[in-house]
Amino acid sequence: MKKTIIYFLILVIITAVQFSFLPGFSPLLPVLINLPLFFWVFIIYFEDKSQSFNLAIIAGLLVDIYAFSFFGFFIILFVLEFFIINFLINRILRNKNFVSLIIAQISALVGWHLIYFSFLAVSSSFSQIVIRDFTRYNYLYIVIFQIITHLVLTFLIYIIFPSIRRRLNVSLIN
Repeated sequence: MKKTIIYFLILVIITAVQFSFLPGFSPLLPVLINLPLFFWVFIIYFEDKSQSFNLAIIAGLLVDIYAFSFFGFFIILFVLEFFIINFLINRILRNKNFVSLIIAQISALVGWHLIYFSFLAVSSSFSQIVIRDFTRYNYLYIVIFQIITHLVLTFLIYIIFPSIRRRLNVSLIN
């Protein structure tokens, strides 16, 4: 219970930094870093399923408060991400090492963008959203730069925090 409250407070701070503080430095910075998703992947990777599912709903709610899409979209997105990452961790990435953490981060970002792009494709027929703006190369560049940024942040956290290193296996193959 104490961990959940601490994770909740960290998610509140990270979401506020994502939507309030980062745009002050550069308008491109919040696009390159998805801090709530980045932090939440660490939670789902290291904590139990029920706690990470509850925090997925909380993270989605916090992002929904700041976002311009319909309320509940990011809750749905985080819950779908929970099932995708949970499947990967339980079925494919059983050995908890640094490489599997990186694969989980990349999978979370790719899944995020696929779900978000699917939402845009469906909602473009009902609203003023023009889907061709998202199919240009700029969107692909943003996704690639976001993956690179998340990989660099994961590597920095791995180097800086020895507690993360201790929780990961050293061997690549079990």
